[in-house]
Amino acid sequence: MQCDVIKIGNLERNKQPSKIDFQLESGEYFLSDKKKRQRNGQRSWRSRQKMLLKTREREAAFISPTENPGHAANSAKINNENNDVAAIAKSLKKKAKDFQKNQEHENIRAEL
Repeated sequence: MQCDVIKIGNLERNKQPSKIDFQLESGEYFLSDKKKRQRNGQRSWRSRQKMLLKTREREAAFISPTENPGHAANSAKINNENNDVAAIAKSLKKKAKDFQKNQEHENIRAEL
């Protein structure tokens, strides 16, 4: 590679080729750029893989347990029976009678 001559005022100086000039001449400058891009590509690929793995782990932690189908049917029957107005009325009447009997029984004990 030739040295360029630079004129500064009345002085002439030889400009030494820089490191980049030598790399451009040999083609090494572009190879290092390729290597950098390759390295960055590998890093981004690894980070994407780690991110996917972590999201899978989080999703696995939040899997809901399956419900027992027999249990759901039984609870539906119980809810239907409790919602029946006639059944509720009967149970209230029975509780009222039991309460009155207990009150009478306690009054008798208190008198003795």
